[in-house]
Amino acid sequence: MTLFDTDTRIITADFKAPSVKNRLKKLGFGNISTVGEDETAIDGLVFSSYIAEELSHDDATYLIRGSDGAVIHTNDNWRAFEQRHEELIKKRISSYSPHSVLLFTQTNSASGYPLNYTNFTEDEKTSILRSKAAHMTEAGLRKAERLNLPRIFSYAGFASPCVKGKKYESESLFPTAAFLRKLLAWEGIESSVEIEDFYPGDHLELPEGGVVKAFASGYSDPAIERVTKDFHLTYGNRDGCLSYRSLKTDESVLEKWLEDFLNEFSRFTAKRIEGPDTHLKTASGKTLSIEAVLEKGNTIRKTARLGTGITEYDPHPNKHCSVNASILSSILRGEALFEDLYTGYHGEWSRNPPDVYNRDIIILIVMFSYVYKNRLAEKYRIKYG
Repeated sequence: MTLFDTDTRIITADFKAPSVKNRLKKLGFGNISTVGEDETAIDGLVFSSYIAEELSHDDATYLIRGSDGAVIHTNDNWRAFEQRHEELIKKRISSYSPHSVLLFTQTNSASGYPLNYTNFTEDEKTSILRSKAAHMTEAGLRKAERLNLPRIFSYAGFASPCVKGKKYESESLFPTAAFLRKLLAWEGIESSVEIEDFYPGDHLELPEGGVVKAFASGYSDPAIERVTKDFHLTYGNRDGCLSYRSLKTDESVLEKWLEDFLNEFSRFTAKRIEGPDTHLKTASGKTLSIEAVLEKGNTIRKTARLGTGITEYDPHPNKHCSVNASILSSILRGEALFEDLYTGYHGEWSRNPPDVYNRDIIILIVMFSYVYKNRLAEKYRIKYG
């Protein structure tokens, strides 16, 4: 917020739900433009967005075109394009030289899975994570092939999860082009498409599409990782991470508050799957259990059946989350998002059966975490003090 003037123009996809625009407005931004599949000219560039609704109603691929080139930014949409979207994008980039079209694609995990899951051994986690990243990268390569593009740019997945007492920082992947090329070879994945080397400070010149290296040279992946971690330690950024904060906890109200939270989530789920998110009807009747570990080692255990509400505790639900009571309390108070337990690695998870993702539960709880924090938390802070 402090980095940008509140009059800064922000362009987002024309999502059915207003949640993205509402969040921006709450931060003070008012100059918001929305774009859909029809192209829209804004400030000398042409924008369009492509939403794969069966996967997400809150994420989109963007195509940004100018006179010298185009950028395709897929955000978290690493899977294959819908045929209709592929045909539109292909038509709209057809007038450019292939090297002046830049495809940015996700090449690493955007969640705690599998590192914060208890279903798997350490060796299994390493194998699953490598395979997951390799096949996400492969999806980007195949999209480039189908669009007749010679290269992709790796983005996302460079953030290191920082959780007190855990080793996630050293266990997570660092998906530079050099690493990804090795990873694809290990997994036996081949493509004629290149993964471009693109480091901090480098820039691209269009329409030729050449990478101009930064004034500094001699980068190495281990050195960048080391300097990044040193930076966060030197400037105290780690102390702001959820598990390093001094958090307020009133364990006497935690059990009832958690019940209210899960009942609200169940009602939210029922409403969403009968309304804008009918593609998530598979979540109805599934179970989510939360186990809160109290200061003296005792636990609070609750299970919600989605669409119904609190039910008898199930130690082997479709999704199970174990979390420190102080972190859970911070979420219930609206100081943090429930998403921090999953994408942020601050909870330990299991899934049953182990080979079934139950992605629908995660999508819904992530959506609900924003609704709860922004609309419901204040009511419960008043109720529980």
